[in-house]
Amino acid sequence: MSEVIQSLNELRRPRLLVRAARLGASLYRRDRDLAAALGGEPSHRQTLSSLLSLEESIESIRRRGNGAYSPEKHIRVLTALIAEAQIFNRLQPG
Repeated sequence: MSEVIQSLNELRRPRLLVRAARLGASLYRRDRDLAAALGGEPSHRQTLSSLLSLEESIESIRRRGNGAYSPEKHIRVLTALIAEAQIFNRLQPG
């Protein structure tokens, strides 16, 4: 799991995407938003890895200038990723 957290810390995305995702994270409801981002609810252990993998795929599409890129989906996934990382950090002992 520490590899996933390190990958999260190393993400470099456009400011506008990150700003929108951070605003969304303050309104995040796991029961509603995680299913919308991933198409279902994975186990807690899989959530961050699944979101990170999906976000990297979307970022690749964005960088290639592919017409299939959806800013809405990218923000939804980044929002879930930020919020789930915050939840994960709160659940850690110490």
